[in-house]
Amino acid sequence: MLGGDLGETKQGGLQRLLSAVSEYQAKIGGWPAQIAMINARLPALIDRACILLTVSLLWFALSQGGLILHGLAPYYGANPFAALRKGESLDGS
Repeated sequence: MLGGDLGETKQGGLQRLLSAVSEYQAKIGGWPAQIAMINARLPALIDRACILLTVSLLWFALSQGGLILHGLAPYYGANPFAALRKGESLDGS
């Protein structure tokens, strides 16, 4: 092993490395264009996401406010089951 010719082994290893690097460069060749496209569309996506989140949170706040009001009605003396009975109003009269 010490007296052998390692030139062929060394050359084969370099060729494999060069082919692996070339293959990798071919795989990532289209990535810069894809990244540029994503960066161009990102502000519009963020705007849509913010609008959707705002509408969702407003809807959630409105629904929770209604539930709180219905929950406080018995505390203030109203009959919560008045809507189920005919002729009785929500304030108990």
